[in-house]
Amino acid sequence: SSKCGQEPSGRAAAWMVGNHKDSPHLWKTPKLQPAAMTQKSKSTTSLSLTNMGWIVAVRSTPFSSVTSPQMNLQAMLTMRHVGPFRERAQELLQLLSETSDTLERWLKVQMMWCSLESVFTGGDIAKQMPLEAKKFGKIDKDWAKIMAKAYETQIVTEGAANEILRASLPVMYSELEKCQKSLEGYLEQKRNKFPRFYFVSNPGLLIILSQGSDPLSMNEHYEKVFDAITFVDHNKKDKTLIEKIHGDGGQGHEVIPFSSAVRAVGNIEDWLCELLKKMQLTMKDITRNAAGELNNLTTDISQLRNFVDSYISQFALLGVQMLWTNDMQVALEQMKTKKNSMKDCN
Repeated sequence: SSKCGQEPSGRAAAWMVGNHKDSPHLWKTPKLQPAAMTQKSKSTTSLSLTNMGWIVAVRSTPFSSVTSPQMNLQAMLTMRHVGPFRERAQELLQLLSETSDTLERWLKVQMMWCSLESVFTGGDIAKQMPLEAKKFGKIDKDWAKIMAKAYETQIVTEGAANEILRASLPVMYSELEKCQKSLEGYLEQKRNKFPRFYFVSNPGLLIILSQGSDPLSMNEHYEKVFDAITFVDHNKKDKTLIEKIHGDGGQGHEVIPFSSAVRAVGNIEDWLCELLKKMQLTMKDITRNAAGELNNLTTDISQLRNFVDSYISQFALLGVQMLWTNDMQVALEQMKTKKNSMKDCN
């Protein structure tokens, strides 16, 4: 330590400038070791490197290891005895400040890359957006090189001081933003064609669209776009034909066969629109059949139990309401000649 008004001793001076031997917590920077990073497996596609990519683990340690020394250096620069070491302290502060800024940009690029990697490296979306997929493929290769270099470097300050890295990150972020905007426009087009997609979040919709070529995969997502459809039955021989609707309504499980099968081919939003139309037509057909059977019930009310049991609850209730409405209409018309007609009807 030093006395007031005197130059600090050699050991104290060494600590103040952050000598890596005397103050490792101040000088040493975190390493990007496998334990502090996460491996991300990438599938082999024509648009991405066939290797194991690295991503920086989002932890507080790298930032605290940079910001804490920054605060210490700032405090040192306000001390009266910092004169002989001011230049060195300012250099270290500048280095840590630039490292912190680079890390922030690095993680922003990584977050954007992670959100788009599964979209543009395979699946139906990449096929429908070839230009964006090609652009992302180039970024993906550059990203793999950057992370491989970071893993070789290990030291954060050295890795972040790479001028090529600093120059590449803003460009990569800008290009990824363009891909993101194109993807948002793509999702908006799909929602315009099938408005029920507005009920689904962007991540959920991306999953649905990426599996659009497989109609069976939609069974996991029907409840997101239809209130009363749990899953559907496909033809055993032809998986593109949808024959029945299953729904868990009330206390029981209900099954409704389509009047005519729905063919699930082409873009998923197109055949979902077709499924919606066929579902509405099927509801009309069932309602029409129920209304026809009501003519027999007006003469033999004992058959009401059979009518209710033969239809699912929605149409059974509708039939009973139609029957009651018809009886009330007849009773009202008979009021002119028969005063007790309403009482007799009840």
